[in-house]
Amino acid sequence: MLLLGLIFGVLSSCFDALGFVIQKKGHILAAEKGIKYLKHPIWILGMVTQILANPFLLVALNLSSQSALSFIPALAIINIVIWSRVILGVKVTKYDLYALCFMIPGIALIITSSRVRKIDLLSWQVGDYLFSTQTIIYLCITLALFIGFGLLTYKMLVKFNLLKKDSLRDSQASGEDEQVQRNKPDILEQPNILIPLIFLPFYAGFTATFSNTVAKLNMNVLHDDVFNHQDGDPKLGVYKTTLLILFNFMLIYSNLFLLNKCIQYFEPIYIIPMKKVALLINNILCGGIILDEFSEFNNYMVTGVICGAFLCTVGVSFFILKRLKHIKKLRLKDLIKQTELGRLPDHSPKPDLSLEKPHV
Repeated sequence: MLLLGLIFGVLSSCFDALGFVIQKKGHILAAEKGIKYLKHPIWILGMVTQILANPFLLVALNLSSQSALSFIPALAIINIVIWSRVILGVKVTKYDLYALCFMIPGIALIITSSRVRKIDLLSWQVGDYLFSTQTIIYLCITLALFIGFGLLTYKMLVKFNLLKKDSLRDSQASGEDEQVQRNKPDILEQPNILIPLIFLPFYAGFTATFSNTVAKLNMNVLHDDVFNHQDGDPKLGVYKTTLLILFNFMLIYSNLFLLNKCIQYFEPIYIIPMKKVALLINNILCGGIILDEFSEFNNYMVTGVICGAFLCTVGVSFFILKRLKHIKKLRLKDLIKQTELGRLPDHSPKPDLSLEKPHV
């Protein structure tokens, strides 16, 4: 289950990355294009693979806490590698490091909080394998595989000339899509950097609440060995698994629609990473809390999950801030270049013909 979930999850990230590379105009198109922009075939492949990944990941999160704990940080880090190196097409900067410093502790806090059973002053009683040596080994192996796969994807994109760096600079220099540039809102003049900080935790909570219904519908499948055909009814398992896939399709499509409506001033390049983080938090909540036989929430769990979600949101905001600064620099250079070109004819003195008197 976990292997299938990992395969589909990685394919989804790669399809999303290829979508931005193939649609080079994605760096400059306005977000008002919305769902129509995201209906490119490569986006549909990314959505379908994510839909296929979620049921397997939910099952794996419940059946194997050891494997799940090694999977979640690996998926987050490989997404960071892909987004910073492949999609943005710019070198890693201090903002990437800031994002890592916030996102990794945030994800770890969510995992730990969602699996806490008992806390006292002397001991932390969490999941069975959270701090074991075996889990650390699995985590290192998984991270190595994911990072290696990400770097391999990057090298292949470069080799086949599918990755074009600074496409925004090239588009501005060549004067392409001037009408799109004129019609899009000026994101640099809008205080939009606050939108993800305020909006994403609520959005993640919405997706988690929506997915709780999916998890409860699938509880018997996960706990009654339906997949092994021992104690449960195989037909019931197929029926509930079908419902799970349908609900995941509704979840992802509503995610895209909601993000396009609520973050209308952002370019599409910001929408997909925020969707990924929200779905990541959603999967952690479903796998760590709802499917792990928790009957009710406790204060430690709620506090930890909220704080972890906030840290992840701050990390995503650093990615957005880096991109905003990158666009601002490009626009500033372009403005200086246009100003210099516009002043060149004025340097040569022009004779005042009105002072010359015609000879009679």
